[in-house]
Amino acid sequence: MQRILLVENQLDLQEEICDVLRYEGFETEACSELQSARAALDKHRIDLVLCSMLMPDQQGMQLLEVIRAEPKYNSIPFVFLTGVVQIDVLRQAMDAGADDYLLKPIRSKDLINAIRARIKRADALTNVGYEKLVQQRQVLLHHFPHEVFTPLNVSLNVSKIIKNRRHNMAPHDLNKWSDMLIRSNTRLFHLLENQLMYLELHISDLQNEPDPPPLGLKTQLEQLASERAEAYERSQDLELRLEDINYPIRGKHLQIIARALIDNAFKFSEPKTPVVISLQIKNERVYFEVTDTGRGMHRSQIESIQAFQQFNRDQHEQQGLGLGLELCQRLLAVLKGHLHIESVEGRYTHVQVALK
Repeated sequence: MQRILLVENQLDLQEEICDVLRYEGFETEACSELQSARAALDKHRIDLVLCSMLMPDQQGMQLLEVIRAEPKYNSIPFVFLTGVVQIDVLRQAMDAGADDYLLKPIRSKDLINAIRARIKRADALTNVGYEKLVQQRQVLLHHFPHEVFTPLNVSLNVSKIIKNRRHNMAPHDLNKWSDMLIRSNTRLFHLLENQLMYLELHISDLQNEPDPPPLGLKTQLEQLASERAEAYERSQDLELRLEDINYPIRGKHLQIIARALIDNAFKFSEPKTPVVISLQIKNERVYFEVTDTGRGMHRSQIESIQAFQQFNRDQHEQQGLGLGLELCQRLLAVLKGHLHIESVEGRYTHVQVALK
């Protein structure tokens, strides 16, 4: 049986709506303020939220922000009940993530139709999500063994070569094999690190962890960008425009976001073309941006970015599982940041990360 959370501070209206919902076969959880609503969300599986917009201190909008900010809640349909008819107020509610609104006084038929339509749509999106999960699993099973075993086999073979020839190996040969060993192990390390972070974001509540201490972004990004440019043998193509900024973010989260964007810029552009990395503060927000003049992306590709998806793999040799940008998006959702991609096929790609 589907359960509706009703948040309404007018107790007579709350009771009337609960009676209608129960008559139509819904279970109900009713409360009159924000804290009780949050407790109900934690205690029960909720299929839809009905919430009065005109509760004191904008508690209705606060509840909407809570639901849309937390991954375990953000797919729950949210419908406002309101006597407000100002277009700008209703527009603000929809922009904040409300799925619908019903104007008071509310007819029982309109209420039930709206609830069933929103639950049906949410179920359809869940089914689409399941289909994507199946597709991702298939891609993972197809590509993951190659992405793991290729660098692992290189590492094993190089290790054997170094062991068997160590007594007769010239210094420059030893350096060559050691560099190959480092590259293979680094590739494997980053692949597994991204995969573990992807899983962690699905099972952990990172939003409730305490804020980390401020991190010196410039130093971190200089080191990472230089390392990745060297790995692609394109140090001469790297252009850094970094302001000295401290920001509260965990080092591993910054590394995963920045490495994915920088790697893509080098991976999908040609040698002797610039890769520009900038860091600045504008309007009290931190902006980290990566620009390349490579092959670019089509608008449909940008809109279709998801985990384990790589574009044109049949035309362009690629390493990795295509996990980087999806991982960036999920991390930035937790960090209350934003990822924006602007690209023109055959000309350039500009990726912007905005942090509050």
